[in-house]
Amino acid sequence: MSDDFLKVSMEDAPAPPPYPSSDDNNSRNLNESEQPQQGYSHGAPPPRAQPPAEGYGPTNPAYAPPGGGTTVIINQPRFVPPKDAFNEEPIRMKCDACHQEVLTSIHYETGMMVYLISIVCCVLGLVAGCCLIPFCVNIFKDVIHSCPNCRHQLGVMRRM
Repeated sequence: MSDDFLKVSMEDAPAPPPYPSSDDNNSRNLNESEQPQQGYSHGAPPPRAQPPAEGYGPTNPAYAPPGGGTTVIINQPRFVPPKDAFNEEPIRMKCDACHQEVLTSIHYETGMMVYLISIVCCVLGLVAGCCLIPFCVNIFKDVIHSCPNCRHQLGVMRRM
């Protein structure tokens, strides 16, 4: 049944109209009213562009010599987390150095708060090394946020 269908459909199809030759189209001089309305003609293909002059070919306009135009440079806005975003817990942010979305790694460093509490402990009369306790407790230390991939420092939470 499918063979019969193909024979019938191929025999019933009308032949496509003939295309005009390129000689007929080039010899005619068309004025404005005779131009085709669809924006193309049925004649020869458009002429090819001239090959580039000797050398390396076309240049990129971004690297053109000065005075050849205006170059616009657009800087992307940089995300800066607010100061209160850095705390004792890791946060998710984009690293400035490796441009990856990361969960920051944190570590603690001795800051001004540790020294101040240690001095206060000494003044209040705590003896026998009790003034060294603030150096062992992370609650009094500064928190440093860094990228786990490249170890770039992303932010600091200072206690004081």
